[in-house]
Amino acid sequence: ETVAEMREVDVLTNCLYWRHLAPTCPDTLASYPFYELDPYVLDCAYLPHVLFSGGSRAFGTRWVGTRIIAVPDFAATATAVLVNTASPTLEVQPVRFAVGAGAW
Repeated sequence: ETVAEMREVDVLTNCLYWRHLAPTCPDTLASYPFYELDPYVLDCAYLPHVLFSGGSRAFGTRWVGTRIIAVPDFAATATAVLVNTASPTLEVQPVRFAVGAGAW
C-alpha cells in the first residue's frame, strides 16, 4: 500500500507512531534544515491529546491514546468537526452544513 492509497487518518497514525510530524521535511516540504534539534520530532513523554490534519478528502478518526482526526476540506465537503473535550476519549462528531440554493 502506497501513501497515495492510504487514508489520511492512517498517515496521521503512522506519523504519531514514528513520533515525527513531518517525516520528509525539509526534503519535500519548505522548512529550514535544523542542525541539532528537529522541532517536528514528538517527545514520547509529551504526546498530544489530539493530532489532526485539515484539507483531507474525507472525515476520519481513530483513538490510539491520542485522538487522530482527518478534517475534511470544508470548501469541498461543507463539513466541520467537533471534539468533545469533556470525554475521556475525546469523542468526535462531524457536522455537515447544507449548501446550495435555498440552504439559508
